[in-house]
Amino acid sequence: MSSVLRVSLVRVLEHYLTPQQFKRYVKNDRSNQLASPQHFYNAALRDLSIRDTESAIFHLIRVFDLEPRHIPSLHLARTMLFGLNKLFQESGGELYRSKFPNLNSYRARLDKQIQELELEDQRIRNEMTQLDSKKGFLGGIFGGNAKRAQRQAQLNQRAQAIQQELAQIGKRRAQTLKLVQIQEFANVISLILEVSMFPARYSWLSEEKGKEDPGQKLQTQIWYG
Repeated sequence: MSSVLRVSLVRVLEHYLTPQQFKRYVKNDRSNQLASPQHFYNAALRDLSIRDTESAIFHLIRVFDLEPRHIPSLHLARTMLFGLNKLFQESGGELYRSKFPNLNSYRARLDKQIQELELEDQRIRNEMTQLDSKKGFLGGIFGGNAKRAQRQAQLNQRAQAIQQELAQIGKRRAQTLKLVQIQEFANVISLILEVSMFPARYSWLSEEKGKEDPGQKLQTQIWYG
């Protein structure tokens, strides 16, 4: 009788996830080390009832690390993946991804734009403060106040434009963050399902655990089904 191939789900996740993602999804929960797969499955259901997807994924990982073919959890994971893909599409994800194939890079670009605008806004505020401090009687005699007022008007106009730009970019950033999170959840669940259903694809991690695969990390991979 042939033995069933077992591959450590945690080891696969450690390989494909970034260190930050691995820390969030594969937590050390000593208090529940002896809990059953059913216990973790029930915990995942409770998490979903309060819309805590990250915690639900954590508990599914605990299930599949103990019992890779836990049928109720397989059904739950597939349902979650279907729902996340649907939510991604309904949130305009396909349109965003057609314009910006790497959403994480697009988010980083938006963050840089926000930072540059905030620095410019601070420079404007500093200059306006300096202009206010130079007001005086002699400035009125020699026409300095007129030039100062003109410059203040220019600065005010630019400051207003910056606030409008920040508001617009902030909306795009919030939408991008939402899509990035949905995509990450879907990627992790897809990987969990693949390891549970097709462990042979990851047997090299058990055989060559000391080797680093040249493949990309999770944040640049897509497992949408």
